[in-house]
Amino acid sequence: MDWISRFLTLIAWGGAGVLIFLLYRIAHFYQVTSGQSTRYRLFVIPLALLLLGGLRYATVGDWNGDVIGNTLQLAGGAALIAMSLFLVRRMTGGRR
Repeated sequence: MDWISRFLTLIAWGGAGVLIFLLYRIAHFYQVTSGQSTRYRLFVIPLALLLLGGLRYATVGDWNGDVIGNTLQLAGGAALIAMSLFLVRRMTGGRR
């Protein structure tokens, strides 16, 4: 039963990685078509951090109390929020 939860953890974080990759491609497309810098290459940082955290959770098997995995996830989430807010503001022109 333990290997099933580890496999499902990898599947879930892999799915999150695919969604972040799609956000990366949207930022790249917007930069190419609009000519405005979106710094799309920086989306690799949260992608890597979140996938490393998910891999850590899958190898350890217990996410409750794993300081390294939690730190990777926290840093990846914070970087993803910051990059997403930057991209939204860039694409909407700062409008609210």
